[in-house]
Amino acid sequence: MRFEPLRERVFDLVGLPTETVMRPARAMPRLPIDGLALVAPESLRDVPRDAPRFVAVADGNRSAILPDVRVEHEGRSWIASVKGVGAWMPLFEGELGARRVHGESWMGEAPFGGQGEAGARTAIEVSSVDLGGAAICPLTSVVAVPERAIDRESFWYRKHRGPVVAEHRLVPSDVRVFHGSSRTLGRDPIAALAALGVDGIAALDAFLDRLLASGVALLTLAARSARMRDGVIKGLDYDDAWLDKDAIVAPDGTLHFADLETLEWRALSEARVTRQLGRNHYELFSIVDRLLDVRDVWSARTSDRRMRRESIVTRLELALAPDRFVRPLVSPDGLDLVVAPRSGPSFTLRLVDR
Repeated sequence: MRFEPLRERVFDLVGLPTETVMRPARAMPRLPIDGLALVAPESLRDVPRDAPRFVAVADGNRSAILPDVRVEHEGRSWIASVKGVGAWMPLFEGELGARRVHGESWMGEAPFGGQGEAGARTAIEVSSVDLGGAAICPLTSVVAVPERAIDRESFWYRKHRGPVVAEHRLVPSDVRVFHGSSRTLGRDPIAALAALGVDGIAALDAFLDRLLASGVALLTLAARSARMRDGVIKGLDYDDAWLDKDAIVAPDGTLHFADLETLEWRALSEARVTRQLGRNHYELFSIVDRLLDVRDVWSARTSDRRMRRESIVTRLELALAPDRFVRPLVSPDGLDLVVAPRSGPSFTLRLVDR
């Protein structure tokens, strides 16, 4: 199926030859944008006549999806995305639509509209790590943004010092869970499902099962990624990230975590695994509940809370059967998740109460 991004806020980007500063250790496909920094024409004093142009669709404030740049990789169809093409919304004041990379330090780690080197380094590393079945939007490369495309004098209160880079990454669609894009499952599930090719109850059931399985994988990311680092067993944890805005949905329902630079290696413990699941539990189950609303409409029936809990318990028991890192344990009280980290002891966590 050829997924088509929603072409709202379409704009042009021009490609400037630049240095590729990082590539993942894992083999990744080469894209037509390799070796190019994609910037908005209005951020340049003079646009080179021979600069290649790309159609872009806004994806959040500083990212863009390139709907015409596609690739097949590891059994999935992907669309190219660039993080760090310039912000189109002002930080404190100014006019909309003047997309550029500013000199202001954004959250202490990146220039406003661009990406910082430290975050990109994390994203590159994570793109090559075995995450035990958790799905991500991998980077293909990190490129330097030329100084002539950066307005370092345009800052409000604190300057960003250091290199400015952009991430080239692969995304399965432009549909996010609830925030961060023009089309989300939470805000308009019918339109989002139609765009993803989900057009009936059977397709919706399969979509829900993949959503649950991949969602649980992201809720248990720390355990799946656990390994010895610096003499301590560590796993990846979310810093300033939430699934409702930082995960992208594939046409088959698989949730892919996109903002890899927000992940951090932290010492693995039962408290860490419990916190990670609890912190993002609502993000997953809110959208599952929203999709069960759609299923009720399509099947001309009504399900109460008890029926939904029973449905989810059954779906999870089947969907998680192949997962070697978690095991559903069903009892009259509910469904517990036995989480078996790659390294270290297992933990049992309550996922659904009956």
